[in-house]
Amino acid sequence: MELVYLSFLIFLITSHCCDGVIEVPSSLYNEGYQNKRLGSLFKDTARSKPHFLDAVVWKGERPHDTFTGSVYLDNTYKTLLSSSMHVNKFPFTPETFFIDVVDNTIPKKEAERRSKSEDLHYIESSDGECTVYSLRNPSDMDKVYEVYSPKKQ
Repeated sequence: MELVYLSFLIFLITSHCCDGVIEVPSSLYNEGYQNKRLGSLFKDTARSKPHFLDAVVWKGERPHDTFTGSVYLDNTYKTLLSSSMHVNKFPFTPETFFIDVVDNTIPKKEAERRSKSEDLHYIESSDGECTVYSLRNPSDMDKVYEVYSPKKQ
């Protein structure tokens, strides 16, 4: 019989101003603050809302296809969503949501054209295919928005 041990670390961040902050060096940011207790909680300025880097993990269609970063709300490719989100209220206990996304393959010429005219974000594979990620079900974000609010892109 194989035993698997899991340990859970629970953070409760109570200060609205990102208690116990570390100033991030200016070479990385113009101004920025990182929480000492939770390294994935940041503020851009002393007066800005804190944002949590691990609010959402995007889950693709293939095994082990999970990532953070940006995806589109739907296949119109107009609204870009970030996996880093603002914290809505304190006290704050970090929660990460896993949201299903679909990978849409588009021709390289179309991706390049749309990238110039619309600032389309895509991933180009080594074989020249271009993939654009969008939410499988946009209403999945409703549960995320109970805890977090989107950052401006």
